[in-house]
Amino acid sequence: MRAKNLLVQIRVEAEQNEARALGDKKAAIERAQGEKQSAILIAQGRAEAILSVAKARADGNTLLNASLTKEVTDWTLLVDRLADDIHVVVIPSGQDLILSDALLGPARQTRSDSNVSPVAPSP
Repeated sequence: MRAKNLLVQIRVEAEQNEARALGDKKAAIERAQGEKQSAILIAQGRAEAILSVAKARADGNTLLNASLTKEVTDWTLLVDRLADDIHVVVIPSGQDLILSDALLGPARQTRSDSNVSPVAPSP
């Protein structure tokens, strides 16, 4: 009788171990599927953020491009060709602005490859 009880006990323990292993396997699969879904959602969020930034930059570039006139681009190219020690100040036309000789410094001729007039102190 004792051997029979031991055999039944072994069978029951084996069935319990099998059921536990099956439950652990199902739990591991569900956990892996959850991690997979989480990784997919994170990647989709990052992709949407990248697309949003790219669209905003493209929209900004479109607006900037629309604001660039030939005069602005010509002026930018001209200023870029000036020497590093030459500074340009843009003053709107029709302004009554008095600049002293000390501020203007000695008369300087701009580089010959630009179309800018020489800068001279006011009389």
